[in-house]
Amino acid sequence: MNQVYLEGSVANAPRLLDQEGAAPRLIFSLMTTHRSKAGVKKEYYPIRAWNQLARLGAQRLTPGARVVVEGYLTQQVGPEG
Repeated sequence: MNQVYLEGSVANAPRLLDQEGAAPRLIFSLMTTHRSKAGVKKEYYPIRAWNQLARLGAQRLTPGARVVVEGYLTQQVGPEG
């Protein structure tokens, strides 16, 4: 089962994509931190929400807000390959 819980801060202003004929989508980055031997490490995860959750997030989320995200992870090949 691919289920994850991430806690962190909204890293950038969420962007609502609400196109006619398609479900609304909200896109933002979540910044998480953890300690390692090298110091504090920051990681960024792209977050996507759909439908009513997308609209609610667009109204309430601001950069720096602390959130907990429940979802699943997927991988995509970037332009670098």
